[in-house]
Amino acid sequence: MAVTVEMSNSPVNSLFVVPWYALKPRTGGGQRSMILMNGLRRAGALEVLVCQCSRKADISEFAAHFPGVTFSIHRTEPTERPGPFANFLSAFLPWRKFMMVSPSLRKTVLDCLAQRPAHVEVFRRLRVLAQSGLLAEDTQARIVVDLDDREDHMHAARITERYGAAATRAFLALYVRRGFRAVINRKLEPVKQAWLVSSKDKDGLALSDTRFVPNVPFTADLATVAGAENTKPVLLFVGNATYSPNANGLEWLLGEVWPKVVALAPDSRLRLVGTGNWSNLKARFGAVGSIEFVGEVDDLSAEYSQARAAAAPIFSGGGSQIKVVEGCGFARPVISSVFAVAGYDNPLAEAIDKTDDADRFAELCAAYLTNSDLAGQKGKELRSLQQAQYSKQSVVARVEGSVRELIKSEPSK
Repeated sequence: MAVTVEMSNSPVNSLFVVPWYALKPRTGGGQRSMILMNGLRRAGALEVLVCQCSRKADISEFAAHFPGVTFSIHRTEPTERPGPFANFLSAFLPWRKFMMVSPSLRKTVLDCLAQRPAHVEVFRRLRVLAQSGLLAEDTQARIVVDLDDREDHMHAARITERYGAAATRAFLALYVRRGFRAVINRKLEPVKQAWLVSSKDKDGLALSDTRFVPNVPFTADLATVAGAENTKPVLLFVGNATYSPNANGLEWLLGEVWPKVVALAPDSRLRLVGTGNWSNLKARFGAVGSIEFVGEVDDLSAEYSQARAAAAPIFSGGGSQIKVVEGCGFARPVISSVFAVAGYDNPLAEAIDKTDDADRFAELCAAYLTNSDLAGQKGKELRSLQQAQYSKQSVVARVEGSVRELIKSEPSK
């Protein structure tokens, strides 16, 4: 039974439904969740329902950033997990999983809303909304979905990476996009507002109220890092090694670009930092003395402090690349692929050095690695633009403003 929520002029109470894998503070996904939650908490009371949890899922590190916020856990029932036949079908019909509703998740969501009525219910990822099976008539809360890393875009990118012939890739990518799009638009019917990372995330979706909420760094203390002047010639890459767009970009960087950088700037070093399994790349490139496999670190600020420039060689994926704006925020020149900058707007996007040509990428890296003053000047320019367009404070305020405007425009049921 739906519960009526009386609206006042100030608090906007929210239920935030998020998969546990998007609650890792040291990943881009975790930092985005923090941005969204801070905006919701500024608007009013916030409750968090963590779903798709395994028995070993631990959210204590993330929850420590939000004292006073109630976290509830939903663990997927073994009977609700897809069997071998369902997984087989998903290889040919990847959108099929979007049609599968989790009865236990649906019940948990409705129980949360009954116990603590909310004005806004925000689903972190479209698949989570689909699994809840929530309909507009089920709740008085206005439903919002965060479309970071659209699943149809991600599957199309995987096809492009895996299949050789251009015609085959194009056909399969179109097949996936069309199949996904029909299912996605059905699942979006109860949604009152959608949050997009970039303009490409709106492609083909039947949405009337969309808001752009870009990815920005949250946990890192950008103000503690000095400029790139007087640093050693170190190029930094930050990212999850297991994430396929990162792994593919790193293979290109290490195999095609880095030997050319060293030829132009012999004293240079490349440091690879981030979560995930680095063993495959280390097995192939570990013998190269100028490459340092660092792995996961507690403090990114320390890594940026000793780096002169940052690299973002990403050619596929969804959303926007947080490593790009993070490097800018730490006042470091960022050498990027064209794709990695696509999620950001001018003038920042225009100011970032970007190319998909290995020779040119190497030349740009070497230019900064051999000239700390040039790196310092470019880093200051990028930090100024990042603070003006993509600061943590501005995006948190954008989230708060979005839900307040939704409540104002959508009368109570």
